Amino acid sequence: MNVNNKVDLNSIHNKLEFSEKQKNIDSVTQKLFSQDAFKVESSDSKNQLFKMGENAQEDIMQAAQTQPSEFVKSTLAALGKTVTSNDLSELDKEGFDVTEDEVKTIVTVTDKIQIYLATHCEDYQITGDISKEAIEKVAGSSQLAMEISKKLMESNLPITKDNIEDIEEALEIANQLQPISDGALKYLIHNKLAPSIENIYKAEFSGLNSAGGTYAAGFFSEGTGYVGKISDDFNWDSLKESMSKVIESANLKVDNETLSDAKWLMENHIPLTKDTLSQYESLKDVTLPLSQEDVLNQIMQAIQEGKKPVQALVTNEPSFVERAQEAYQVIQETTAQDIKEVIANELPVTISNLKDVQAKQTEDTSEKANSKALEVIENNITYITARRQLEEIRLQMSVEANYRLLKQGISIETSSLQALITELKNAENLYYKQLLDSSDIEASTQNISTLKDITTKLSEIRYVPSDVIGKVVSGETPNSIQGIHKTGSELKSKYDAANQSYEALMTKPRSDMGDHIAKAFQNVDDILTDLGLEITNSNQRAVRILGYNNMEINLENINAVKVADAAVNQTISSLTPKVVLNMIREGINPLDTDVNELNNQIKDMNHLLGDDNSQEKYSEFLWRLEKNSEISSKERDAFVGMYRLLHNVEKTDGQVIGALVNQNAEITLNNLLTGVRTIKNKGLDVKVDDNFGGLESLHFTTTSISEQLSSAFPSQTNMGQEQANNQSGETQYYNNLLDKALREITPDKLEQVFEDGEIKDMSLEKFVDELSNAKENKLISEEYYKEQQEVIQKASQVEKNVITMLSDFRQPITIHNILAADALMNKRGSMFQKLTEQSKENDKLSDAFTQITDALESKEEMQQAYENLEKVAMSSLDEKVKEQDVTSLDLKELKLLRNEIKLTTHLSKEEKYEIPIQIGEEITSINLTVIRGTQSGKVSITMENETVGKAVAEFVLKDKEAYGYIASDNQSGLNILKSNGNVLKNQLEASGISLGKLDFIASKNLDMNQIKHDIEPSEIENQANTKDLYRLAKAFVISIQNQQTKTN
Repeated sequence: MNVNNKVDLNSIHNKLEFSEKQKNIDSVTQKLFSQDAFKVESSDSKNQLFKMGENAQEDIMQAAQTQPSEFVKSTLAALGKTVTSNDLSELDKEGFDVTEDEVKTIVTVTDKIQIYLATHCEDYQITGDISKEAIEKVAGSSQLAMEISKKLMESNLPITKDNIEDIEEALEIANQLQPISDGALKYLIHNKLAPSIENIYKAEFSGLNSAGGTYAAGFFSEGTGYVGKISDDFNWDSLKESMSKVIESANLKVDNETLSDAKWLMENHIPLTKDTLSQYESLKDVTLPLSQEDVLNQIMQAIQEGKKPVQALVTNEPSFVERAQEAYQVIQETTAQDIKEVIANELPVTISNLKDVQAKQTEDTSEKANSKALEVIENNITYITARRQLEEIRLQMSVEANYRLLKQGISIETSSLQALITELKNAENLYYKQLLDSSDIEASTQNISTLKDITTKLSEIRYVPSDVIGKVVSGETPNSIQGIHKTGSELKSKYDAANQSYEALMTKPRSDMGDHIAKAFQNVDDILTDLGLEITNSNQRAVRILGYNNMEINLENINAVKVADAAVNQTISSLTPKVVLNMIREGINPLDTDVNELNNQIKDMNHLLGDDNSQEKYSEFLWRLEKNSEISSKERDAFVGMYRLLHNVEKTDGQVIGALVNQNAEITLNNLLTGVRTIKNKGLDVKVDDNFGGLESLHFTTTSISEQLSSAFPSQTNMGQEQANNQSGETQYYNNLLDKALREITPDKLEQVFEDGEIKDMSLEKFVDELSNAKENKLISEEYYKEQQEVIQKASQVEKNVITMLSDFRQPITIHNILAADALMNKRGSMFQKLTEQSKENDKLSDAFTQITDALESKEEMQQAYENLEKVAMSSLDEKVKEQDVTSLDLKELKLLRNEIKLTTHLSKEEKYEIPIQIGEEITSINLTVIRGTQSGKVSITMENETVGKAVAEFVLKDKEAYGYIASDNQSGLNILKSNGNVLKNQLEASGISLGKLDFIASKNLDMNQIKHDIEPSEIENQANTKDLYRLAKAFVISIQNQQTKTN
């Protein structure tokens, strides 16, 4: 054993001082959200001068794979500045969880949502007014901050401190801008820079003097190249023809003004091309400084397009939305004559040239132009091809698709029609390809097509006429997504052709249809009363559907329609993209599956995926409850009790509702409560609790239904899975209603439901009606999503090595995993400490902790130990959740703790272990990584506690001999570790391993999270070497435990 205090860390293969090359991918992040604002590419229109290269998506995907930490940090930072509560709300509706799904998936879906919101302005509604207090909390009380906040909200952008500070800085710079000097003009054009606030400011300080410069010659375009000449040598009359061609190529009129502008460029040593001339024309008339209102508008447009505020243009360039809309309009209005005009003028058939032709037709069109167009015959191959391409584009183009292409940096106005067709197809498939890639599913042509088909039909089925349910009940239409979509689409076409309104399958009747429906079904309530049915939305809708289909209105048909209607709506709500992706992975296509069977498959798949967000929903429920100051303490208890009741009924997997249906009992809230208690008393294997809070104050009674239910539930030993799942249509209907209730329930809605007084005898159907009709508190919703924004921002501030660790050990890079990994790496032992504090079963936990050290014999034994720890820990935390006084903050902390535990278990499968160590009353941890090579292996250890400070150890094992180093960030800690050397040696020798050279190093700048492993992991199993590696690891852990105990 060699003890050396003077060994330099760099001499030991850079094991401790790991200097990573910093790679700036701000430009890649900018490409992800928009175009590169600093590059000028060839273009036929000044609007296209500032476009990104067409390999943007390849750049982005490459960055995600090769530089995951930089990519994720930059992406999260960009999301934090652009994602709004509206985006997060839509993300929820799409079935994605911003914290649980991978960052690359969230980016893909959020981008799609933001494009939709930007291009469907008529559908967008601001979620609510933001209070003055909320703005002041973020940005202070200045009038400017208030104005900026208002603009951000109007533009569907988040009101964050960073956004407001960046905008204030951009405004300050913009206010200093003066009319652009000749020197600044030359600088901008020569360096191909966009006329942004930032670039013009730089140009004024870097621009060349207008009287001269560093360039000796002027240039003009001649053929395929440039001819350089001294400006004094120019014969302007002889150059007029060449200059005129350039002017015309830039779609400008040849006159004295444009000739003078061309001359200016050449005199100032700038190549005369259509691009430089177009840029000069766009810059020369810019009036500076702009008004604050104009600057703010340009800044909002820049942020929406993914740029920084200082990158806002000072020219009134159209926004992406305006360009997308204009391109769509041009294509829709293009005629055969327009195409002939473009061809006759020997120009490529592009949107830009078609637009120019259409503009000229509004003026006095020259006879010469018309005669040229007439010469283009119908069988001209260019004309035929353009006509065919135009029709294909019309089928694929939308404003939303155009916007997506613009964000990718594609010049839709100047691209050829064939290129545009290709790009539209690629853009349409890109979203599905990215979703498949982010879910580790092969993005094959078949899988892309399947995902697109399912997604499209699920989206379209929402808006087909509700009449289709009658066709399903009568047997005319298969009860599958495919069948309902086909029949529903046919019905929709008939309504549209007759210009008639209709009631859609999954939307409330529009306000303009209210009178129409009321007149057509004036006697619905009378019919329901005669049939002895409750007047609910579901019953009323069922009667209308029967009426639309001219079917007999009787009890049997009404129930059949309700069952079918609820089942289809349940499918649409629960068949989220995440479930669809997993079905594709399993080779399942849900389109032809019976809807009832599909709903069962979805529930099973969610269980298989562990996609149980019940605690997250409960946490949100409690958070909303705490934020609503108008709810009394008594109401709070009652609302919590109501939520727990519904949740517990759902956890019985249909058994409570099934038993009530079998006894012909009414499905009321009172009977559901009785059913839950009965099932618990019968000892069935379901996890329910008796804590229903303030529901007791509602005086729920236990009538004779208790005895009926008691006999309805079979004993646990006689309950078979097949029998439990064999539910009638009525049972399925109420289970679907229950799921809807849990989706709809919020404290503010319950407050409105409870206003009507006694609800104990309210039917579940009526209760769901009341919840659906109640209004959500939009201000509270806004605040809830703002907290999610803060979580995104918090994750973006985590050190890159945290993300690198997740990537290196093949863990999903989600926001929750990032925060959990940050806690594990930078708050050593805190997980075990918090778990001990939260648990009431410390003996079981203590045994689980001890089992981990004992299991340091093999990878398999360690995995079993961590699975046992997770089981014990989760059981303990579940009990904490059930406590009556639990708060949303408690649940948030428990959620983070759960994530840490799960991540620890997952990392153990990659042989990276977090091992608990007891030091007096304190619990800390040792992080231990086993790396197996073909010839040798390594054990890497990091730890931090009050006794030794920060410490790192690495041991290489080869041929039964271990050698390595131990380092600490302080001499006192290093001395303690030194004194443990002989203990370690004895432990190793007892395991048949000799200890060779061992260096002890003191390093003040020790960074435990940047240890570089210079042994490549091997997939080839070396049983003997692996066993010795675990013995080596165990010897070190035991020696540290003994030393810590001795020291304390």
